[in-house]
Amino acid sequence: MVKYQAIIIDDEKRQQDLLKKKIQDNFPEIELCAICSTVDEGIIAVVKHEPQLVFLDIEMPEKDGFEFLKSFKTINFSVIFTTSHSNYAMDAFRVAALDYLLKPFSLEQLKESVERFKENHRIKEKAELLENFRDNIDLQSIGDQKLALPSGQGFIFVRMDDIIRIESQAHLTTFFMANKEQVIVSRTLKECEDIMPPKKFIRIHQSHMVNLMHVKKFNKGDGGMVIMSDGSAIEVSRRRKEDFIEAFQKL
Repeated sequence: MVKYQAIIIDDEKRQQDLLKKKIQDNFPEIELCAICSTVDEGIIAVVKHEPQLVFLDIEMPEKDGFEFLKSFKTINFSVIFTTSHSNYAMDAFRVAALDYLLKPFSLEQLKESVERFKENHRIKEKAELLENFRDNIDLQSIGDQKLALPSGQGFIFVRMDDIIRIESQAHLTTFFMANKEQVIVSRTLKECEDIMPPKKFIRIHQSHMVNLMHVKKFNKGDGGMVIMSDGSAIEVSRRRKEDFIEAFQKL
């Protein structure tokens, strides 16, 4: 059995104990080498034990989980984030393709997160995902944040404002970029819609989503037609027309 060293960073003693018990009772492959109540304690534990996995609470007094990540120039461990806040940085986690658990989480949810860690922890891109997430935190504009898109070779990081439109065919979705590149991912449009910021991106058709900042013209009609900054013309479905017009007028 492959063994993994892990640490817990959480300021709440009850949460520490609950997670510790779940790990010790159900995951013999995970060895808890430290349980920390502050970010500073966590940093010391990482340097000392060099764990493969960190269970990281986001909101803590004095220093939070984001500041923990910013303390490392290079991140050589995987992270499973834990948070009590349903809206706390959820969009940021999804954009960065990172794993998180919403407290109180079930044993089944924990098992799923641990399995994903075990499948991917050796992949170099895990560190890149965390470093991209850390960099996104400091950006004031959502448009400057980078979206992590899975590819056959790992992940491709694309700036939000550089995405013109998104088109789906079956289970393959193409991101059309401002530099004329096309990034194809094995995701449905619904999966992509769930991670895109709704104030910037809107679905206008069963197979199309557009970046509102790149819409240059709207031609009214039965549903209508949008002209994008790359010259493409995309039909707006009748049932999505009102939502599009409302979102477009708010720009």
